Amino acid sequence: MKREFLILLASCVLGELVISLVHQFILQAPYIRLYLLIPLFFMGVEGVYYMIEQYARNHTNQAKAAQVYMLYKTGKLLLTLALVLGLAFFLPEVGVAFFFRLLVMYLLTLVVETKLAMAWMLKKPNKSQE
Repeated sequence: MKREFLILLASCVLGELVISLVHQFILQAPYIRLYLLIPLFFMGVEGVYYMIEQYARNHTNQAKAAQVYMLYKTGKLLLTLALVLGLAFFLPEVGVAFFFRLLVMYLLTLVVETKLAMAWMLKKPNKSQE
């Protein structure tokens, strides 16, 4: 599981790097420090995912682990929406670029998490695990 967590963190860092390069060099837009909130937010969320995944793998069966994973995904969506609404309400000068970057990072982490979780859930248990 530690390998999957490192993959998730690397995807956040690489995603932010690519988005920043596109934002600055192709779109010719300035980079503001508030953009650093996006990868830090998703790295924190992925840390929570790592702890939930560790608990689910060690203390529940595979069906319960799938339920815990779906609960996590719903919580992540609601937390991201709360961030968007909070920033839109309290910092209206953030702009569309911030929300677009947030959407791209959300979709990137969604794809990577789902791929890793489905690989684990579809894996056949060994005789020693039964």
